[in-house]
Amino acid sequence: MTRRNVVAVGMLFFWLSVALPPASAYQPAVMDLQHILAAFRRMHGLAMYFICKKRLAVLKQPFISGGSIAMMQPDGVRFTTLWPYRSCFILHGNRVYMRTENNRRWHVGQGSRQEVVRRMMQEFARWSLGRAQDISRAYHVQETVGRVAVPPPPQAPRMPPRSKQRPFPKSLRLFTLIPTSPTVRHAVKFIRLGFSGGHPQLRWIEIKLVGGNKSCYWLTHIRTDPHFVPDEFQPKGPP
Repeated sequence: MTRRNVVAVGMLFFWLSVALPPASAYQPAVMDLQHILAAFRRMHGLAMYFICKKRLAVLKQPFISGGSIAMMQPDGVRFTTLWPYRSCFILHGNRVYMRTENNRRWHVGQGSRQEVVRRMMQEFARWSLGRAQDISRAYHVQETVGRVAVPPPPQAPRMPPRSKQRPFPKSLRLFTLIPTSPTVRHAVKFIRLGFSGGHPQLRWIEIKLVGGNKSCYWLTHIRTDPHFVPDEFQPKGPP
C-alpha cells in the first residue's frame, strides 16, 4: 500500500468513526449518548492530538501514526497527520483543501470523494461541538455496563511531552455503534467510542471493518476553546 493510500484509508476511517449518524431511539444507551453530546454545546472550539494504530490486511505490522485535530464553530476543521509523514485536510466553507509533504501547493478535492469527505468533516464538527442531529436512525447503540479497561496508547514520537498531559485513562465508558444500513454494514462491522468520566470527553475510538481490518484512535492533550491563529482554517503554509 502506498503512503498516499494509507493517508486516504486513515482519513476515511477517522471520519467514519467520528461523524455520528443516528441509532435506535428505544435503546436506553441512545439517551445516555445524547446526554453526553448535549454537554458539548457550550464549546466554541476544540483542539487535540491523536495517536492511531491500524491493523490492515495489506500490512504485516500495525501502522502507527499521529497528528492533531482542530475544530471551531460553526464547521471549521483541520485534520493534520504529523508523523511518520505530513499531510493535512482543511474544511473551508464547502470545500476541502488537501496537501501532503510532497505537494508544493494546496489543492481542492474533486468529485464524489471530495463530497464524502466534506460531509463527514462537517458532521464531525457539528457533533464534536454539540450540534448533533437525532441519533436514532443509522445505528443501533449499545452501552457496556460500567467502565471498561482500554489498552494504553502506543509510543508516540514527536508528540507533546506526556508530562504536560494527565495519564491516559485506564478505563472508559464505552458505546458500540452497529450500522443499521445494509450498505454501511457491508463495510463497517461496528464503531466503538470511549468517553472519560466526570466531565465526559471522547478519548478512544475503535473501528472494526468487515474483513477484519481494525483501527484504534487515542485522543490526547484535549483543549476546549483554545486560541487559534487567524489562518488556522485557511489553506496556507505547509501541511
